[in-house]
Amino acid sequence: KIILLLLVFTSSCFADYKYDLSACMIFRDEAPYLKEWIEFHRIVGVQHFYLGSHNSQDNYREVLKPYIQKGIVELTEIVTEKKIESHYEFNTIQLDFYNECLTKAKSVSKWAAFIDSDEYLFPTIANNLIDFLKSYDQFGGVAANWQMFGTSGVQKLRPDLLMIQQLVQCAPPDLEEVNLPVKCIVQPKRVAGFETNPHHPTYIPPYYHVNTDKAPFGGPFSPYIQVNQLRINHYWTRD
Repeated sequence: KIILLLLVFTSSCFADYKYDLSACMIFRDEAPYLKEWIEFHRIVGVQHFYLGSHNSQDNYREVLKPYIQKGIVELTEIVTEKKIESHYEFNTIQLDFYNECLTKAKSVSKWAAFIDSDEYLFPTIANNLIDFLKSYDQFGGVAANWQMFGTSGVQKLRPDLLMIQQLVQCAPPDLEEVNLPVKCIVQPKRVAGFETNPHHPTYIPPYYHVNTDKAPFGGPFSPYIQVNQLRINHYWTRD
């Protein structure tokens, strides 16, 4: 009986995660935007960040230092000697980093979001992402559509204001040319890996990702745009 109780206790301990939600992001020379990006996602429920600096030369370490000291950010230095000359070459670096994050997150984080520094995950009806994700527990992942923001006529961002306060104009919500792409929040234990595209992983059968209507689909483009529960504000131009 004692052994059985110990086994039950041990199993329950392993079933618990350290984090409900983590985020993985690779960046290069993004120091002016890192603090706002981290603080925004902490507000909406992200508890831990796996960040990869790819050949950055700015003061990103100074910005990230307090988060690293508190254990909020795990920073990986990604150094490539060869000049990156194509989108394909950068994709390979990004995919490798995403897969490293997956390995780290599998045992410690129930959910993990894979997004960029110009992408802001925004739950539109739930109080936070953790509450939102509770109804998607049976799936491998949830895919969120872009909402594409431009410069909003801003020539130079003011340092005394948040970026998201200044860039407030976006493309029409239903504009398929720019808003059909998705990024995913996944359950790492249900993901085999990122193979060819950072917008979506390969899942371990029988798992897959769904849109916020719980409609299953494959690939980096949703069958239709759905942003009434979750979206990604994509500030792709900044100023």
